[in-house]
Amino acid sequence: MEMKFKETNISEDFSRALAKQSILLGPQHAYRIANILFTGISKYLASVKNHNIPKGIIIRSLSNEFLAGAKVEYFANESDPGNLSAGRWDYTWTCYEEDMKGVDTIDLSTNSTVLVYFTSAGQELYNLKFLGLDICITSMITILEMIIGWVKDNTSQTDPAVLVLENCFKAIGKVENGKIEMSIIPDGAMKVLIKDDSAIQE
Repeated sequence: MEMKFKETNISEDFSRALAKQSILLGPQHAYRIANILFTGISKYLASVKNHNIPKGIIIRSLSNEFLAGAKVEYFANESDPGNLSAGRWDYTWTCYEEDMKGVDTIDLSTNSTVLVYFTSAGQELYNLKFLGLDICITSMITILEMIIGWVKDNTSQTDPAVLVLENCFKAIGKVENGKIEMSIIPDGAMKVLIKDDSAIQE
């Protein structure tokens, strides 16, 4: 089963979940928050990516459980390893903490470095401003929880679940060896952002 983000009940569930935390944000903003999440993290990783060491960010739930990680890693061209422009940047998301081993990471919940990227993405994409750090981080974590939760709830033994927000991400759940395996794939514009070397730091 494949569904588009706006065709699911995620928007309403997201709004209700935030309301329980005294954050009032209408359902119509859910897809915008998802896009801001992926755009902000993509822009952050594009700015810190390094040819020598993988860089990443870890996102934990409000109860401090690992939700997902995103990382960018450089792979040299085997036939021309000294030519940095000949290599490629590999940008991936994972739902498994072990995949983040060996990656120089920050934690979204405890490091506000990435906040400026969420802020700029919100303003550039939707003229949307967050009233504070806590509201921003809580919104980002909650929308990711909703995305992962929907995929897990809709994955069956015989039918993978695919959730798509066009030009942003594709989340996939399928059963392997009796358990649900999750994957999140940044899509479209997110990959373009990662390839931008204009803000690279070494």
